[in-house]
Amino acid sequence: MATLPGHLQALLPEPSELRLERVERTSNLILIVVKAARQSAACPTCRVLSHRIHSRYERTLRNLPWHGATVRLRIVARRFYCRSPECGRKIFAERLAGVVRRHGRSTQRFRQTLALIGYALGGEAGARLAERIGIESSGDTILPTLKEGEPNSDTRAVRALGVDDSAWRKAQRYGTILVDLERRRLVDLLANRSATSLERWLHDHPCVEVIARDRSNCYAEAATNATPEAIQGRIVFICSRTSRRQPSGLSSRYGRSRRLMNPPS
Repeated sequence: MATLPGHLQALLPEPSELRLERVERTSNLILIVVKAARQSAACPTCRVLSHRIHSRYERTLRNLPWHGATVRLRIVARRFYCRSPECGRKIFAERLAGVVRRHGRSTQRFRQTLALIGYALGGEAGARLAERIGIESSGDTILPTLKEGEPNSDTRAVRALGVDDSAWRKAQRYGTILVDLERRRLVDLLANRSATSLERWLHDHPCVEVIARDRSNCYAEAATNATPEAIQGRIVFICSRTSRRQPSGLSSRYGRSRRLMNPPS
């Protein structure tokens, strides 16, 4: 493998949190080896800083491609001893929140890119585009990223909400799709289609003023309990293929419900 110059520090996912060790390249793979720039880490339980290193280990993460070449980020991570005698956690692993989630296998920016592709094209079409630009993925990989919410979006500001059921696996497992009718975009996917999950979501998003939903009693119950002052209307959504088709395209079918936002005087 050939070693590339170290001036690529600026191309790391979080240059302030990582220090470039080396870059190795083969004909079809670029391996970036890094380690944390900080000398200490805070215990996730008690938040006390520690400098005492217990051990080191490696994590290899998927990262965005460079000119079509597959990129892997290998982090030489550390485990620390917790310095607080009252803390129940004696050993902990350092966290790099801006780089990777806990137990994650890909960088944050890799997952955010997949989510953006998924919001634009859905699972299968998104996977085909990802393959063309050098991102290894599949429809089943892209769909779970949508459950995390749209990157850089403020879902608390939703005023007109569309609610319908959506199939995670047709005829076997169903969830709930939530659409911002003003911005015409998907805002969330709930794991099931129960009144409890929708009611919890509405409590966390008190700005909702209009709810356009299907005829399900559970959605009506949740909307009435969580937002009794909101305007409710029934509408027929076509979401049975949401997990495999284009989510943003579905929102164009909700145009009729926008009349609820400006009811006649």
